[in-house]
Amino acid sequence: MTDEQQNQQIKEQQALMKEMTEAYQITFGSDEGQKVLNDLGRRCFANNTTYVPGDATASHVNEGTRSVYLFINQMINHKEK
Repeated sequence: MTDEQQNQQIKEQQALMKEMTEAYQITFGSDEGQKVLNDLGRRCFANNTTYVPGDATASHVNEGTRSVYLFINQMINHKEK
């Protein structure tokens, strides 16, 4: 792959990231979106421990659930550099 192709690929990835960030911000920026986000926070361990004493599998599942919520928040709060 040439430098020009790599640069083009980077530009395409940046454009997609910007498009997706805007989509998340629009989706969760409305009153309804905030309600959904708050509900997800309650269901996805946003402010609670994911640890289940004696059950590593459940702890891992809970942490995976939490990671989705954290990703959504990251997209909503992403600022262009």
